[in-house]
Amino acid sequence: MTVVALMSQSLVDVSFQCHLETAKSNGITREEIAKILTNADFYAGWPKTWAAIHMEKEVWKEVDAGKKN
Repeated sequence: MTVVALMSQSLVDVSFQCHLETAKSNGITREEIAKILTNADFYAGWPKTWAAIHMEKEVWKEVDAGKKN
């Protein structure tokens, strides 16, 4: 909920990144967060979602690197 609330207010900053990292450490997968952000897009708008997805890519970067190896 916090991730979507921050995204919908365009608060995609360090606090947003912290909440993404907390969600990740609590077991939320990249696929799950992508679905959450995509569904919230209809309410928050594409520019806000795009900024959130950019931050999500940074947080899950090492997961992607692990899949390539």
